Amino acid sequence: MTTPFLHTAPDMLYIHWPFCASKCTYCDFVAIQDQNEHMQAYHEALCNQVRHFVATRPHVKKHPLKTIFFGGGTPSLYPLPLLRELFALLHESFDMSEVEEISLEVNPGGQTDEEFATWKECGINRLSVGVQVLDENILKRFKRFQANRDVQGFFDRAPAYIPNLSADMIIGLPGVTDQIWQKTIHTALTWPINHFSLYFLTVHEHTPLYYGVKKGAIVLPKDDTVISQYEWTMKCLESAGFMQYEISNFARPGGESRHNRGYWRRLTYKGFGLGAASFDGNYRFSNVKKLGTFIGTFSTASSDVADQYATFEQLSSEQVRTEIVMLGMRQRQGISLEELAAHTTHEQLDRFMKQERILRHEGCVESDGKQVWLTHYGILYENEVVARLCHAFDASS
Repeated sequence: MTTPFLHTAPDMLYIHWPFCASKCTYCDFVAIQDQNEHMQAYHEALCNQVRHFVATRPHVKKHPLKTIFFGGGTPSLYPLPLLRELFALLHESFDMSEVEEISLEVNPGGQTDEEFATWKECGINRLSVGVQVLDENILKRFKRFQANRDVQGFFDRAPAYIPNLSADMIIGLPGVTDQIWQKTIHTALTWPINHFSLYFLTVHEHTPLYYGVKKGAIVLPKDDTVISQYEWTMKCLESAGFMQYEISNFARPGGESRHNRGYWRRLTYKGFGLGAASFDGNYRFSNVKKLGTFIGTFSTASSDVADQYATFEQLSSEQVRTEIVMLGMRQRQGISLEELAAHTTHEQLDRFMKQERILRHEGCVESDGKQVWLTHYGILYENEVVARLCHAFDASS
């Protein structure tokens, strides 16, 4: 097996904190509740993974990091003394001189001045706040417990410490009427934020939501309702000065998530922690997802099994092309035809452009000869558009 990051170095870091006060019924992330007694051991294993990575690849310290993202789980629950230890280790292990953005996912409610101050002291300069929808009764059905007053209180206090704020919403939750959704967005537009993430509800297998839908106990909203709410939100945010720079993300000028943009541009990143994914330009791989296994694997920084992964895949030429199309089409700037040409034959590119012209005629895409991007209409059918463009590479299509 070829060792990832043998010659390259990550542009970005992702750090996973899996612990939650309560796991939402729709959540498919690596998240655990009622196991806070393992926080210390997990933190030590996480630090050991960082130490092992750098010790076995000393060249990574010569490559300045661009962004760091703390995801979860609920990383705002990271105990402050342990968080300080982790940041001290990161400064020892990597070149942090050019870091532009350090993001922390937060569930609003109960944050103290000490927490805000410590996050700022550590260098965290962006907070991604899980709002979802401003209806406490609906959220409780999905085991998400937060009061609207806590959300408002968070946005009242946070800017004094960290003014770069994103509100993360979920569109398509059962029970959310047009009135509830529009009130949520109008209220959010009164907050001092410069970014919205607007995610469609996805029913993942083996989640409580999945089984509820399967049994008929939970009825999902109709597609027409979700699309209508999404179109209304796009127009509302645009009129308020938020530019849609990616299918699920809207920002005021300069408020774009630099870390997420790195994913869409296929920059290299290293994931530390339970289930965290990594990409070195050629390989995609992820860490184990079982807490006990992860803690045992990284019980020391010199563990012989520390380079074993739950998944490990070298990307084929076809997969690279698919990623360029899929990730490019998520962005409003679209696909770079120059980049695509570097990964295709002349025949493949010709077939792609033929399909692009058909989609342009249908009103799904636009092009200036250098980039191809989705129209507002095409955004609603993004999956179908991407599938058709990728299928065009196949000579038998």
